[in-house]
Amino acid sequence: MKTDKDKLIEEIQEGVGFWDYLEAEIDFPFMATYEDEYQKYEDRDKVKVLKIDNFDDHYGLLMKCRIGRRQYIFPLCELTANDGESEQTKAAVDLYGEYFWNR
Repeated sequence: MKTDKDKLIEEIQEGVGFWDYLEAEIDFPFMATYEDEYQKYEDRDKVKVLKIDNFDDHYGLLMKCRIGRRQYIFPLCELTANDGESEQTKAAVDLYGEYFWNR
């Protein structure tokens, strides 16, 4: 039996797609935590996500981010919206992560 999240993911895929859905749902910029066991960045919990940058077949949606004064590109699937961000932003980021890791 499909959950409400499964139904929402199907509707998003059939309709506007995740890129458009996330641009409408996320309040940019937002603060996030980058979770990658291989790369070690200082102040990992202070990643400022600026916008959706691109799409990659392997990594999914790629986000333009900033740590301090440097800019990076991180996969959205490896980001978690920090506490203090809007519930709408957190829910959209979590929904994408669930979709990505279960596809």
